[in-house]
Amino acid sequence: MDLDTETISVPLLKTLSGEFDLDSIRFINLSGLNVKKLDSLSDCSCLEKVDLSKNSVTDLKPLTQLKQLWYINISANSVTCLDPLAELENLRVLNVAGNLIGSFDSLQCLTKLQSLENLRLQDPVREYINPICHNAFYRRTVLAMLPNLKTLDGERVTGRGSDVFRLLHDLEKDFTGNNVPNGDCFVPTSQRWVSSEFWSVSDSSKKDSDQAEEHLKELLQECNDLNSAASRHL
Repeated sequence: MDLDTETISVPLLKTLSGEFDLDSIRFINLSGLNVKKLDSLSDCSCLEKVDLSKNSVTDLKPLTQLKQLWYINISANSVTCLDPLAELENLRVLNVAGNLIGSFDSLQCLTKLQSLENLRLQDPVREYINPICHNAFYRRTVLAMLPNLKTLDGERVTGRGSDVFRLLHDLEKDFTGNNVPNGDCFVPTSQRWVSSEFWSVSDSSKKDSDQAEEHLKELLQECNDLNSAASRHL
């Protein structure tokens, strides 16, 4: 059965998800279907993850009511406004690379999303970018606007990785800053490098695990894309 994919319809959602009830859909992949209008997607009240990449979407308003969404991939579309996402308080991962976001004002709505940790506005591997990314102060400004981000454009900016980097930097300063008189060897006092809680698993481990899995998938896909690009030039 041929289905029109330009407008997301109930039959299309049921066919692609394999679910009989829209309320049962937790994840839907609508990538590369030439989708223009999201319409019936708003009826998937329990939707948590959606991939809308490589379409022709311009309006995100139908996503406003999907309060359970924590993962959205809307890369490679024609989106200019992110305001409809402002009420998605569970949103943690947002990929809008390859759209038409042209100003920092367009990102202001994201400041309401305290759970947002992973944001992608550009993807050099796939050559996806937004006009805003050409600004000389792009990265600095985005991180100032969204201090809760852990990953921006695939690069980790906060969290345990950054803590370790700062720790090693401080250790290097300690060693290089110690003057050893009379040729004696300076032996620093043994101390913990990290706190005893550093390696402990927190109550939010499930959430972190889900996000880490998505990040790993993105990295693996980027590696595959790079390998394909290299093969074409051989």
